[in-house]
Amino acid sequence: MFKLLTRTVFLIAGLVLFSGCDRNIVPIATPTVTLKPSTPTMTPTSTITPTPTRISTATSVPGTSVTFLNEDGIQLAGTLYGSGDIAVIMAHQGTYGATQATWQPLIPALIKDGFTGMPFDFRGFGQSGGPGRIGQLDDDIRAAAKYLRSQNYNRIVCAGSCMGGTACLRAAIDGEPFIGLIILASPFDASGGLVVNLEGLEQLTQPKLYITGNQDAYGIAWDIKRMYEFSTEPRTLLTFEQRAHGTDLFQTASRDELIDAILNFLISLR
Repeated sequence: MFKLLTRTVFLIAGLVLFSGCDRNIVPIATPTVTLKPSTPTMTPTSTITPTPTRISTATSVPGTSVTFLNEDGIQLAGTLYGSGDIAVIMAHQGTYGATQATWQPLIPALIKDGFTGMPFDFRGFGQSGGPGRIGQLDDDIRAAAKYLRSQNYNRIVCAGSCMGGTACLRAAIDGEPFIGLIILASPFDASGGLVVNLEGLEQLTQPKLYITGNQDAYGIAWDIKRMYEFSTEPRTLLTFEQRAHGTDLFQTASRDELIDAILNFLISLR
């Protein structure tokens, strides 16, 4: 009973305090991440040792523009990079102006280490069609996975930033067979009905990498640490002393460490 009550309190607090990162949100001036003294200490279950020399210095690499339809018949636009056996869906955050391009800093290193990457624009964003509907973004994730399978990529990882990570988790909980999940600064509730529940997290058995800045400008560090706590093994929590949110971490001094951590996680899935 105490465990159930604790989970309920955590989830309600998360939904009330941190309600997503869609395009209309304005960053708060001061992060409000408060952990009660009784909160368990979050310790990564595996250690990631940065090796910055592996990071590619390339700023851009050639890719192939692709389009595919979601269940609503809306055309989504993405870019396919590399030709590795493991393909990574890269789902962007919802802060103003965000598109698939926010994942660009990771692409050269991803290809250098032999992976395939496919960032894409959610409905209503970037070059994709349709109105933006946050509550249906998990459908877009499933459409991206379906497209990759049609191209003979059967080992798929879903990486998402903020609402993109929530959409990845939602799709995985609903049965999308990802071999791994990379979640950057994602809320339990991304608004519009896109919600991740604790019971769903407990069902996910694939490896999971949770990432956040401890002083995330949108206050999402609380959500990520709760997600980590209630997830099953294997799981890893990586935090940075940064205010940058989601893929904005690629623009900070933590860039190389972040990229290296993601690469090491992907290599562990081979």
